[in-house]
Amino acid sequence: LTYVEIIAMNKCPNQAKQLSPSVSGSNIVCWYNFIGFDKAGCAHAYYALFNLTDEEQPLTFNARLAVETAGAEKAAADSAFEAQAPVIRDLWARKDLGSSVKTVLAPHSCCAFRV
Repeated sequence: LTYVEIIAMNKCPNQAKQLSPSVSGSNIVCWYNFIGFDKAGCAHAYYALFNLTDEEQPLTFNARLAVETAGAEKAAADSAFEAQAPVIRDLWARKDLGSSVKTVLAPHSCCAFRV
């Protein structure tokens, strides 16, 4: 495996947790691993989203909801967004996607993000 960012996600020492379906959609399983806060008080975390079904599933992933779910208090999340909106990074594609992602997950596939 040569994807440095995927390896870093795998080595993150914190305990990963499964999120409620409201974050990713009812047919997509989402796990996150909290990384910590930056100097601006914005929370950062890894997210792995899995389509466990036999059909394509639409996915909408929002950075604001992800940051709040990762443990940022609402005030910290709001102030971070006023300064600069968190960016969703696609760890497989190695590119920044902006503050919201809309895509379709193929059957039994996954995606990995860092916010």
